[in-house]
Amino acid sequence: MEFITSLFETFVGKSIYFDTNPIIYFVEKHEVFFDAISPIFEMIDEDKVIACSSEFTLTEILIKPFRENLQESIHAYQELLLKSGYVSLFGLSAETFILAAKIGGETGMKTPDAIHIAVAVENHCDFFYYQ
Repeated sequence: MEFITSLFETFVGKSIYFDTNPIIYFVEKHEVFFDAISPIFEMIDEDKVIACSSEFTLTEILIKPFRENLQESIHAYQELLLKSGYVSLFGLSAETFILAAKIGGETGMKTPDAIHIAVAVENHCDFFYYQ
């Protein structure tokens, strides 16, 4: 437990870019991952860290709720990402997509992952959280 506490302390005062899955795990209270991610969201709530993501995350997160007509989930995600001020969302530019293409081309990373990495790099995020 001391290692985990020490790890979380490295986040204090820093920005963390969240890929789509950790946000889903938190909002949906995922049975396996919720306990692992909730302490980080508590730190966000206490203004100890800055949560960041991208507008692209909206697309990834909302596909399943729209497909399955899950209105509560649609509302919850839009509330969290667009209205609460809890997560800072970064926009995407042509430069973002060029950097994502470079990252994907050099690493073999899938396009959505490369886009997230490019946004985090362009916006100087301190940490990148994915799962």
